[in-house]
Amino acid sequence: MYYLLQNTTPSMGWAVMQEDVWVWVTTHPSRHHNLYLICGYTHSLALSLTEQVYGWGDNSYNNTFVELTNIGSGGFGTVHKIQNKNDDKIYAIKIQQINDLNKYEKSNAFNEGKKLLLVQSEYVVKYYDSWREGNCIYIQMELCSQNLRNVIQIKPQVFGRQLGYPMDCVEYFISCEIFRQILESVEYLHELNPQIIHRDLKPDNILISENVKNGRFVKLCDFGLATVHDKRVHYRTTQKHTANVGDIKYMAPEVSQGEKYGHKSDIYSLALIAGELFDVNLNEIDLDE
Repeated sequence: MYYLLQNTTPSMGWAVMQEDVWVWVTTHPSRHHNLYLICGYTHSLALSLTEQVYGWGDNSYNNTFVELTNIGSGGFGTVHKIQNKNDDKIYAIKIQQINDLNKYEKSNAFNEGKKLLLVQSEYVVKYYDSWREGNCIYIQMELCSQNLRNVIQIKPQVFGRQLGYPMDCVEYFISCEIFRQILESVEYLHELNPQIIHRDLKPDNILISENVKNGRFVKLCDFGLATVHDKRVHYRTTQKHTANVGDIKYMAPEVSQGEKYGHKSDIYSLALIAGELFDVNLNEIDLDE
């Protein structure tokens, strides 16, 4: 909440104190290009209306958080378990270098925080904040220490089953409950208005939360490739979605072949995920039988 107002020259703009941070906004667009300036004790940011971000001062990430462990890394960036120095709370933070990204990849990285905010619910990993420092994008989220990939890998050992052998009733029931929650999570995206297609569904992007609420423990993450789908536009005009998007292993044929596609491309990915979760080789299924 703003609690101290300081007047500046009318032609220049105004400044205000918000939770120990100075915020300054110009009132002369032609002269100052509508800069939005935030000055903290250790780090300052300026945001123009063209969404260009400029920063200087000490790295606020290093000043605010302590890295505890590395959770994972890949083409998406690196995810760390972190602790806030101020309140000792634990979070996950995704850090993505943007130096080597093309224009399309940079756009996805910059917009992932906005997409997470748009789909916030019990079906999606909780989003707290996102910002840019230097050549990195930071996305602060709730910590989910496991993902579906981990579960698929250790499940046979936990239940004493060799790969390829049938599950007992307990393992099968647990697998059904996991997949039911995955389906509900994806259904939530597809029933939004406008509809959201995830486009990167795979075991690595399905998290298992330790904080179970309302019996739900499955949450979706990594919305860098997610997009709005309007069948009136993307099915009936030349404005089709971008081709060859996502992990090739879980990619629907229409996506890889550059054809028009919609939410059913996510359903294709779900079928492949189910094959891994239930230890079924889908390639051995004869669709003609």
